Amino acid sequence: MSYLTKLNVVTLRRAEAIDPVAQRRNKLVLALQEQIEAARAQEQGKRHVTHRSAWTRDTEGNKKRVQKERIVRAWWWEENKEIMMCVRYGARILELAAGKRAVKIGSYAQIAGTLNTLISATQAGELDAAIAAALKARKTRA
Repeated sequence: MSYLTKLNVVTLRRAEAIDPVAQRRNKLVLALQEQIEAARAQEQGKRHVTHRSAWTRDTEGNKKRVQKERIVRAWWWEENKEIMMCVRYGARILELAAGKRAVKIGSYAQIAGTLNTLISATQAGELDAAIAAALKARKTRA
């Protein structure tokens, strides 16, 4: 009797690759959701901190996985008693309209609503051209 006959052998089905445009949208949506959490933390007078895994060596030289804090920087700032916000894709600021890279917001309480609007615009594909332009600028610079 063969050992392989005891196993339930099936054909391999690979997961379908996600469309690159959808991957870019998802990356931007996750960053916008992180900014919403930062805005809520600011309303409570706190800083929003996330954790990431990293490898370090202990005193004996052994590798060890630890959790390190990463402070989330806000995409908004106050300028002339108005709140301005930019949208970033990685390190690049997206151009939301021709020559316009910032959004004017009335108050700190409206930041989360503005971010939710940007999430809806991203999911609808309205920022695909801006993301593509940011990626193209990165490639031509290199």
